[in-house]
Amino acid sequence: MGGPGGPLAGTRVLDLVDGTGAYGTRLLAQLGADVIRVEPPSGSRHRSRALLWEADDRVPGAAPPAPASLYFLHYNAGKRAVTLDVHHPAGRALLARLLGRAEIAIDNGDLQALGFDLDALSRRNPPLVVISVTPFGLDGERAGWAGSDLISQAMSGMLGLYGYRDERPARWGPEQSSQLSGLAAALGALIALWGARRTGAGEHIDLAVERVCALVTFQMQNASLYHQFGFTRGRSPRGPGLPANLYLASDGYVAFNAWRDPEETIAVLAGLGRAGELPELRRTLPHAEFLADPRTQAAIVDFVASYTRAELTEIAQSRGMLALPVHDAGDLVADPFLRERGLFVEVEHPGIERTLLDIGAPIRFARTPCVAGRRPPLLGEHNAEIYAELGIDARSLARLAREGAV
Repeated sequence: MGGPGGPLAGTRVLDLVDGTGAYGTRLLAQLGADVIRVEPPSGSRHRSRALLWEADDRVPGAAPPAPASLYFLHYNAGKRAVTLDVHHPAGRALLARLLGRAEIAIDNGDLQALGFDLDALSRRNPPLVVISVTPFGLDGERAGWAGSDLISQAMSGMLGLYGYRDERPARWGPEQSSQLSGLAAALGALIALWGARRTGAGEHIDLAVERVCALVTFQMQNASLYHQFGFTRGRSPRGPGLPANLYLASDGYVAFNAWRDPEETIAVLAGLGRAGELPELRRTLPHAEFLADPRTQAAIVDFVASYTRAELTEIAQSRGMLALPVHDAGDLVADPFLRERGLFVEVEHPGIERTLLDIGAPIRFARTPCVAGRRPPLLGEHNAEIYAELGIDARSLARLAREGAV
């Protein structure tokens, strides 16, 4: 835990995140940073968040092990952890000392709420980078508004991008805004850290999740069209392959972009004896009308439905077509290519008899490989170790524990 390795080896990060943006500190830990997770003495609320892992091979008569939150296990792998009551005067003083040893601190607005001067923290020496991840930012009329993943997707316009035109908007899926803001927090932290090491000046980053997600909306809607013409693309009308050119094969969906080169697609279908009336239809209809014609769509639907996803993949890859399966999580875990690329790692955890499958870092470094397979910390596991680094001996730490500060 906290050992050498990875491109960020030796970088100290203080993790005060307890929700949105959690992937940012996890990624920094995978890159080799020494990430210190700060939890209240009772533990993070995410330690009991479903889904929970419970042993299915308990010893008869023995006390059942405490269930482990798979959410917590995932987002806190590779970190060290301390308990600390930041609302206790002695606890707040310890937090200030932990900040004094960190290069990066990431929170959900806690430091400002506790009365810390963020500008003063960023001006101190040695320099400190503070990233505050909140729904709408730390100032302005929305600063006090509550947020959630669904709210962030709604307010940022993300919800309006998906679904059919004649139906209600479709959610992307849970945790999307949190994942995006976590990536943005890690990116901002590393940019600011590079600047701090170059200039000696720290930085405070006020990261509003709404703004991060709004970037997705404008990029997907083509921001230049809006800026120049006030034009936004609407959601797709209902059709057999819409939205996003998804078609049903005999064993599941495939993403099939047949219209990058219609002539090429018709030629491939003709070679397979599946073109039907498409060649004649293409000669008589302009490009846009040909793509929208029900006969064209029906031909594609029939073609895709007559093959499995694996068969379509082979056909497409041998002929330069864009057609590949729509995978779910089970498909990804079973994919030998992803395993060979190191996307999955086995992680041990005390009290769990077998290793758990977790996700490795999405970035590959040739000379400084990312850190993989380090387990998440137990509650308060590193109190003695980390507080000793602050000069607090065992007797003083026991007194702080009795007082409720740690």
